[in-house]
Amino acid sequence: MPEQKVLALRLTLEADSDPQAIGNLIGDGFRRLYVTLGAHRLRPAGPSVVYWDEVRKGDEGGDILLAVPVADALPDKAQTGDIFMHLLTAVPQMAIITYHGPLRDVESAYLALIAWIDENDFRICGPHRDAVLHYAGDPEGDSVNEAQFPVTRDDKEKVR
Repeated sequence: MPEQKVLALRLTLEADSDPQAIGNLIGDGFRRLYVTLGAHRLRPAGPSVVYWDEVRKGDEGGDILLAVPVADALPDKAQTGDIFMHLLTAVPQMAIITYHGPLRDVESAYLALIAWIDENDFRICGPHRDAVLHYAGDPEGDSVNEAQFPVTRDDKEKVR
C-alpha cells in the first residue's frame, strides 16, 4: 500500500462507546472533512479511510484518524488544530477483505480476515485501516468497505 497524502481529523472514542455513537462520530467527522475540501475547492483522490491508531477492544476507547486522500494540499492557513494535512505511511504488505452489506454486520468480515491471517501464519504488525468504498448514507444500507490489516510473516527458522 503506497503512502497517501490525506486531509485528516483525529477523534477520540470514549470507552464503552456503542456502535451507533461511534458511527455518528465518524459520520460527523467525515462531513467536516468534506465541507473543508469543498470550501477550498479540493477533490478527494481516493476512498475515505478510518485509520485505527491502536488496536484495542471496543470497550476501551482510543484514537482514530479520519482521512480523505487528496492530490493537492490544504493551504497552511486553512489548517485548524483538528483538521490538518497528514501522510499515511506506506505499508509493504496488507491483508484485505471487502465487505458488501449493512454496517451492522461488518464484524463478520473482520473476524474472517483475522482468522485467515492466523491460519496462514501471518501476524498483524500495525494499526488497521477501513477504506469506505461506498457509503449507502445509512448504517442499514448496502455499503462497501474494505478492511486492511498490515501483516508480516515471521521467519520460521529464526523462531525455532
